[in-house]
Amino acid sequence: MRNLDDVKEQLDLLGKWQSLISDANASLDLFALDPDEDLIKESQIGLDILKENLDRWELQRLLSGEYDKGNAVISINAGAGGTDAQDWVEILFRMYSRWSDAHSMKLTI
Repeated sequence: MRNLDDVKEQLDLLGKWQSLISDANASLDLFALDPDEDLIKESQIGLDILKENLDRWELQRLLSGEYDKGNAVISINAGAGGTDAQDWVEILFRMYSRWSDAHSMKLTI
């Protein structure tokens, strides 16, 4: 059943992308008839959304292997670097925790 849901999701994405492309093309066609900077901006916004969606899709495809659905363990140690090393560990932790939040992944400390 999961495979069917995946295929439906992929088809929905393709439909969304086709819609974004046709909207951008329509804006460019209107711009050819009546040059207006707002039409170019509208077209650019649609293309930016499309690029963001394609980048997210590419990452999902890269992480779709047999073991990619499993958990990951990350260990960050300051070592003997003193305060600077501790600060660096905090920066790394914050970076990884924000990334996991942005990608709707669960983080356990």
